[in-house]
Amino acid sequence: MGRSSHPRALALSGAAVIASLALIVPTIALAATTTVPAIPGGGWAQSPENTASVTIAASPAGGTGTSALKFVTTGTSSKLAVVHALLGPLSDLSGASWNTYATGTSSSLNSKPPSLRFTMYRLGGTSEFTSMIVERTYQGTVHAGAWEANTLSGTTSVWQSNGPGFCDQNTRCTLNEFKEQYPNATLLGVQVAVGSGVPVLTSYADNVSVQFGESSDTWNFEKAAATPKPTVGATRTPHVTTPPTDADARVTGTPSVDNRIFLVLGVASLVGLALVRPRRSRRIR
Repeated sequence: MGRSSHPRALALSGAAVIASLALIVPTIALAATTTVPAIPGGGWAQSPENTASVTIAASPAGGTGTSALKFVTTGTSSKLAVVHALLGPLSDLSGASWNTYATGTSSSLNSKPPSLRFTMYRLGGTSEFTSMIVERTYQGTVHAGAWEANTLSGTTSVWQSNGPGFCDQNTRCTLNEFKEQYPNATLLGVQVAVGSGVPVLTSYADNVSVQFGESSDTWNFEKAAATPKPTVGATRTPHVTTPPTDADARVTGTPSVDNRIFLVLGVASLVGLALVRPRRSRRIR
């Protein structure tokens, strides 16, 4: 038996935080596929209680691209997670998926693939925080040195980080049973994480997708290509200055649509970072 850390919300004024997120999240509502080149980026951020940073690095062969999230622990006290704000009723969560890659051949291999976790107030409002955790080990055999697809559906086995005798790590339940038990649960965020209590490891995750009803959002973690440096001695193209015209002198006082989008996304990222942090819970190795 080992111990694992499960990110939880920071003690911000709950009602105010949820009210603020309600204004932001619809603006960045679930949509197609987002390429995330770095963390923070694409609405994702490092957990404030990480013992080291999760990076986007070169991916093992066979993945969805050339890069992926890389988790490297140095001992059983390591805690690693990336988080994304996700506000809405748990009842609307219809599924999710993510790919994992574990290395090593130890007896604790089952605890090495990064898990998918949904933080929430299980009674709605700001009452009874918990994390609902989905792990590869309860879906199928973990194979070292191979990319494996993991899914969350109504019949998938899940467990919560601080269950009051219901759906804890030992008893577990299905997503449908969890939603039936907590019909008013309010989602706060989604995380990809490796908890404490596991040995030294290097693991990867990529292609994270969350479905609400018939809508979905997918994140592909792909490191940005390096910008080539100018060749020394290269011929430069002369710069030609065009005389200003009357049209160039027109100035408006309203930010462009692009600027407004960047402002909203920036606020969303900051709220996502402040909203979620790990919490300790038991883990089976």
